[in-house]
Amino acid sequence: MATDELLDTVDADSSALNSYTPSLKATVAYGNVACKSDAQVAAKALETAMFGAYYDVTVNLKDVADDAFRRATQKRVTASLQEAKDRAAVVLNAADKTN
Repeated sequence: MATDELLDTVDADSSALNSYTPSLKATVAYGNVACKSDAQVAAKALETAMFGAYYDVTVNLKDVADDAFRRATQKRVTASLQEAKDRAAVVLNAADKTN
């Protein structure tokens, strides 16, 4: 089913965001201040990837007949999107605290 493939994409995007967040936060906290904007843009780009995955899944869910699956999947992608927003905010907040 195509929705399962989209969920795999959401999981991959979420995993990438999770793995990059500590490095981006460290870059803005301890790295060259000239790299600060690069880390900020990277955090927002990763968040944007999650928005794309979220909307891809949401658009396709309207065609899924299984109501329980549709609700569970919507809950899952909504949680992943919120996590992406939260992780991007961690990086952006860390950047705001640097000179």
